[in-house]
Amino acid sequence: MIEIIDQHTTVGEAFMNGEAELTHELLAEIQEGCRHTTRFISTDARNEAGSIPVESVKRLQEVIEPLNGAVEGWIAVNPYYLKPGLEAIEMGVREFGMKSVGEMIQYMEDWVTDEYMVLPIVQLAGDLDVPINFHAGAAPHVEGVMHLAESYPRTRFVMAHFGGRAWRMAWRLVKDAKLSNLYAEVNGAPNAQQAAERIAAAIDAAGVERLVLGTDFRLKPGARYEAGNMLLDALERLKLKDADVERICSLNARELFKLS
Repeated sequence: MIEIIDQHTTVGEAFMNGEAELTHELLAEIQEGCRHTTRFISTDARNEAGSIPVESVKRLQEVIEPLNGAVEGWIAVNPYYLKPGLEAIEMGVREFGMKSVGEMIQYMEDWVTDEYMVLPIVQLAGDLDVPINFHAGAAPHVEGVMHLAESYPRTRFVMAHFGGRAWRMAWRLVKDAKLSNLYAEVNGAPNAQQAAERIAAAIDAAGVERLVLGTDFRLKPGARYEAGNMLLDALERLKLKDADVERICSLNARELFKLS
């Protein structure tokens, strides 16, 4: 059974607010019916997480620590709250071993992907040697991530959604730039056929070695993780080598996030 490392998930409000407990049993229930095993990498994606980043990181650690790596932690920050955001990143990475910064979600409070107040966050991610994940669901986001990746070659970037509806633009820019510090994340396609189309474009643009999978899945009581099966369906449509499927589903993420 193949392993999928889903690097675009969130821990829902019920867990963060103490209204439910995240357990191995609940994870197994969420993944019931899957044709694969799944390891989740999560962030606190509540809108207020960016305004109280230190408290959110502490709470997230309390939620996921008992799971012994089945769910890894990311640090959600908002550049409008820069000082506590930088403190949260330091704490999350150095004290708790969290694996990434992001997802940076511009549309939440209408900031620009690569504007000046984001730069200290990008610099710190590079200094701490953790990737930074940027929402890139539209053309301006794609351009912004490309600009940041070109400007900060020591920082590793994940282009979430691979442009979304602007995936053809992402394909062109990523392919032309050939940036070794930029990873493409394919998620959000409505069906296996469209997912396969975007995955093929991402492979052509970034290469098999720099493609990771995500689903935008919210871990919550009663949820069912069906997106992984759809991703496998998409990969099967492409008739990739087994070694390439393993790399896209798991190995790239293990290397990118330094997972044991």
